[in-house]
Amino acid sequence: MPSPFPGMDPYLEDARLWPQFQQEFLSQLADFIRRKARSEYALRFDEYVYTHALTLFTSVVQEEHREKFLEIRTRSNRVVTRIELLGLGIRTLSTGRDHYLRRRQVVLKQGVNLVEIDLLIQGQSPLPIDRTQLPAFDYLVCVSRSRRPDCYEVYTATLDRRLPRIRIPMLPDDNDLVADLQELFDRTYDRAFAQQLDYRKPPPVLLPDASARWVEQILRAHRTS
Repeated sequence: MPSPFPGMDPYLEDARLWPQFQQEFLSQLADFIRRKARSEYALRFDEYVYTHALTLFTSVVQEEHREKFLEIRTRSNRVVTRIELLGLGIRTLSTGRDHYLRRRQVVLKQGVNLVEIDLLIQGQSPLPIDRTQLPAFDYLVCVSRSRRPDCYEVYTATLDRRLPRIRIPMLPDDNDLVADLQELFDRTYDRAFAQQLDYRKPPPVLLPDASARWVEQILRAHRTS
C-alpha cells in the first residue's frame, strides 16, 4: 500500500521511526547505486555517535544518538562520495547540529563529494543555504563536489509534491548517477512502513496552518477511498 502523500510522509518524523527510516532509505539508495555504478566502486555503511545532555528534574542524563551514512568508495578504499540522510537530533538539538557541522567540514576538507538529504520539517537545517534565494520549500538536498566544495547544487521539494531526482557525483571521469528520491522513498515505505503508521492521529511534527489543512484533506480522502 503506497503512502497517501504524493512525496515525503510527515508521519515518519517520529523519533521511534526515523532511525529505521534512515537505515532503510539508505539501503534502498545503496541497492540503486550497486545496480548503476561501475564495478570498480564499493559501498560502505557507517555511523557516528554523539551525546546530548538531557536534564531530568535534578539529574543529567547523557542521551546517545547514532547517525548512519553511506559512502561510495573505490576498490582501493578511497572515499569518493559520502551520502547523509539527516537525523532528527541534527535538526532539533544544538549538540547534534554542532557535531554534524564539525564533521561536515572535515569531510569537505578531505576532497570528498558530499550529498546531504534533508527530509525533515521540524527543527533547523544545518545546511548552508540561503532560503531567501530559493522558492519556498519543505525539503532540501545539497550536493557539494570535491573540486568546488563551496559551490552547491540544490534540489528542493514541498510537502505536496514528489521528491526530486538528484545527481550523485562519482569519480571526476565518470558520469553522475541520477537517483529518483521519490522512487526510493516509495520502495522504503512499501518495504517497512506501510503497516506502521497510524493516520488517525495527528502528525508528529507541527505544520503551518495551510499545510496542516492540506494534510487533513489528503487523509480524509485516503480514509474514504
